[in-house]
Amino acid sequence: MCAIALIKFGYNNILNDSDHRFVLQYFVPIWAIGLGYAGYGLSKSYYKHKNAVFAGDYNNEEKRNNWIVQRRLLISNSLKIAAKITLGIFPIFLIAYIDNSSFLGSSVSLLIILLSTGLLCFALSKYLKSKSN
Repeated sequence: MCAIALIKFGYNNILNDSDHRFVLQYFVPIWAIGLGYAGYGLSKSYYKHKNAVFAGDYNNEEKRNNWIVQRRLLISNSLKIAAKITLGIFPIFLIAYIDNSSFLGSSVSLLIILLSTGLLCFALSKYLKSKSN
């Protein structure tokens, strides 16, 4: 829902006069669908693991502590996947920026956003993994 609202807000207010029309019209909706599918899969996996750990007994302190560790590991793995995706896409947009590609528009701000998002996800993943051990 947030991705759809962001795309609608962007189309209506900010991004109509942009030079990156191809990216906005075709590439962003594909990412929104992919992110929605990934979010659904992650939430399904999250609740499957939670139900497996607790097995109906939510008042047990040992199970609760075990779930905290497993939850941090699940979130760490999710952030690592997000970091790999964003850092994997970064070279494509970097090449598009260097070549001044009209097919796939890129800008310095987009490159900074991709790089900082990837590095931040990777750093948070490492932090959560070290915190769970």
